[in-house]
Amino acid sequence: MATVVRAQGALFALQPDNGVALSSLVFAKKSIADWGGLAELQQAFHAGIERGRPWLTPFSHLSDPQTTRASQRRCAETWSAGFAPRQALLPPPPAPRSGERLRIGYLSTDFFQHPTALLVAGVLEQHERSRFRIYGYSTGPDDGSVLRRRIQKACHRFLDARGWPAGRLAQRIRED
Repeated sequence: MATVVRAQGALFALQPDNGVALSSLVFAKKSIADWGGLAELQQAFHAGIERGRPWLTPFSHLSDPQTTRASQRRCAETWSAGFAPRQALLPPPPAPRSGERLRIGYLSTDFFQHPTALLVAGVLEQHERSRFRIYGYSTGPDDGSVLRRRIQKACHRFLDARGWPAGRLAQRIRED
């Protein structure tokens, strides 16, 4: 990891406006408890959030003791805006019809033998099926595991959407 810190430090020195480089450097330094220069990097991170610098990851920001909910939100909104232009977003779904079961969708890259899947499987299984219709959308690998089959069984509909473009997946989720 020390090698990673050195490499990311070199990249950041060459491209100080690169949000990915800054985010990765902050995260890597925290991971190995390398506090040298971290305060200055975190100041640069905070200033970048205020300026709307793209690609500053909210995951690096969450563990910063100086963070506020407002800065976390701004960081997350700026970061996520880089993935899908606002004009490409779908309109809100129609209001549910009286007596219709509420439809809930879960989208994950981790519906395989993975800690997230282990945690969410019980949640999916506990939905009251007479009141809710559960949809699972997987963008990760199908490892054929018992855990994967357990998640599939807990959903009314389970879709393996690995490799789908974001627009196609968003449209399918909207249709469901």
